[in-house]
Amino acid sequence: EQDAPRPQRRRRTAQRLFEDLQAAGYAGAYDSVQRAVTAWKQSRERSAGTRAFIPLVLPPGDAAQCDCSHEQVERGGVGQTSKLAHCRLAHSRQCVLAADPRETQAMVCDAHDRAFAVFGGVPRRMIYANPKTLVEASFSRKARRFNRRFLALANHSLFEPLAGTPASGWEKGQGESPVGNSRAWLCTPRPRLAHFVALNPGLQAQCERLGSRPHPRESARAISAVCAQEQAHLHPLERPVGGYFEQPCRVSFTCTVA
Repeated sequence: EQDAPRPQRRRRTAQRLFEDLQAAGYAGAYDSVQRAVTAWKQSRERSAGTRAFIPLVLPPGDAAQCDCSHEQVERGGVGQTSKLAHCRLAHSRQCVLAADPRETQAMVCDAHDRAFAVFGGVPRRMIYANPKTLVEASFSRKARRFNRRFLALANHSLFEPLAGTPASGWEKGQGESPVGNSRAWLCTPRPRLAHFVALNPGLQAQCERLGSRPHPRESARAISAVCAQEQAHLHPLERPVGGYFEQPCRVSFTCTVA
């Protein structure tokens, strides 16, 4: 009863309650405490009545949600951390993963090129968190100042970039929760490869395999079939941006470039 009005992050778990009870002289088992906590929560929910929620349902071609995570890979017998970009169409749930040794703006461009090639077009909106490779400054409400190079990518591909509110994962639930699912499906156990270049083709093959699963809302059809139908609502991309940036440099008399 003391924990119930507190925020979710400040509520004690059953394990923490068990430890506090032990400090107060409780000699019983943890299972008894866990059953009591479960029964108390169920009775509280029944007394509160039916809980309602608003599902996040978006029309075809409207938006894609993007996120990043750090995953462990094994290259040549040596473990290392890889940056993994996750991009998913909000309507069809088709996902694309792009791996890179580190998060850079070139990696962001490459991930978008891979995603648009798999999707068969560009959605009207792209929803992100607030990574420094994209967002330079955050203001009140949802006002953001995006990076100049990222804006060039958005203008070239003709999509509207949107950054979510910090610590509000429910705004892009199809970007947050699939990160954990991708880690369990594709990166557990950690991938083993001879060279990093072989990682992305393997991830793409795994994404195609996941596309054969039933759609969460239309169980009679596969995710890939819904994605194929959604392509008609996407904006065609004439030419990919390319995961690189050009910069003029001066060549020294020893034929080197700083």
